[in-house]
Amino acid sequence: MRNAYSFRRLPLAHCFTPLKMGLLPISLLGVSLFFLGLGLTNTASATMINPSAGPSTEPSADPSTGPNAAPSTEPSTGPGTDWKAENMIDWEAHSFVGSTDYQLVAATENSEESKSYILASCEDGQASGMFYREEIDLTKTPMLSWEWRVNEFPQVGNEREKSGDDFAARIYVVREHSILRWRTRALNYVWSQQSEIGTNWSNPFATQAHMIAMGYGEAGSNQWQTETRDLQADFESFHGQAPDMINAIAIMTDCDNSNSSASASYRRIRLHAREEN
Repeated sequence: MRNAYSFRRLPLAHCFTPLKMGLLPISLLGVSLFFLGLGLTNTASATMINPSAGPSTEPSADPSTGPNAAPSTEPSTGPGTDWKAENMIDWEAHSFVGSTDYQLVAATENSEESKSYILASCEDGQASGMFYREEIDLTKTPMLSWEWRVNEFPQVGNEREKSGDDFAARIYVVREHSILRWRTRALNYVWSQQSEIGTNWSNPFATQAHMIAMGYGEAGSNQWQTETRDLQADFESFHGQAPDMINAIAIMTDCDNSNSSASASYRRIRLHAREEN
């Protein structure tokens, strides 16, 4: 349909779009536009969301460009690299198809949970993520650690195909190239139902994103698991480059390709030095 898609420049948030799902028509035109830093996106689905104001029908402006752009800052290495659930709930939401429900579940004295956490749930083909955008210095904090658990897996076929690219729990890490968009690269840590821990493969929608299985199957899925990865080493292994900084981190629970349901929980995410536990 002529009016179904619009052409516009992509802010970083939209770099997640081709890394995840099939909103982008996979054609030479779509690929060429992506490489040129332009987007061929479904305006009814790929919208920015302000969690405090509800869904928006207009895409948000890119805060890094335009007359009101904020001055550039040095890469973060301080408190902005350690997020508890109370911090993550304020991350910016980005919708691909509908909206995954992200709720803050607070720990109480009478609760079985010792820490607050984010409960993420999707159903009937929903897919949206929560992301944090800021330049972070990997020369000082190259290690990424996080805690997660899976409550319900989506019903998928082959996870390595487009139709099966749904995961109960994902952690995205993005290194954006602001000028040469095709050089943007992403790591996508997932809790897989089919691939053993350590298995990796290219994202079926875009080779710029690489998938790494960090959880496997139902064993231990209803218990909190702590994961740690060396981001510089992973970027070097899977993309042939060890960047000095990254530009975004995101969490996502999605079930848009399978039209099923899924649920997972996330809590503390932090970047730290190699010598720290």
